[in-house]
Amino acid sequence: VDQGSGSAMTSLGVMYENGHGVAKDGEQAADLYRRAASLGLPEAMLNLGCLISDGDGVPKDPVDGFAWIDLATSLTNFEKDMRVKWTIRAAFDDYGKRLTPEQRSAADKLADERAKGLRAKSQQPASSTQ
Repeated sequence: VDQGSGSAMTSLGVMYENGHGVAKDGEQAADLYRRAASLGLPEAMLNLGCLISDGDGVPKDPVDGFAWIDLATSLTNFEKDMRVKWTIRAAFDDYGKRLTPEQRSAADKLADERAKGLRAKSQQPASSTQ
């Protein structure tokens, strides 16, 4: 985790979210998922989105949560990983149904902004990234 492994951050986030081997801590899980999501990991985005949408140990925000799920959907190579495809697709459909059209529009805009930020970050020279 300290070396910037998004997969390790996501795995540790799952442990904190569910209280497996550590005390259950939604805020810690969300922090780890955010860090991994900032590296472009769709699974972390999905987990963060579900956590925020449900308000599981963090403030509930269906728009912000769905924006993370939407972003995960747009970044996933569904042909490469079928397990992820069905998991993300099911969450996208389920959480999307819970939003009003106005909330959905706001979430789409937020997801687009985050996608632009990830693209900009990925185009930075390696020496200028953290």
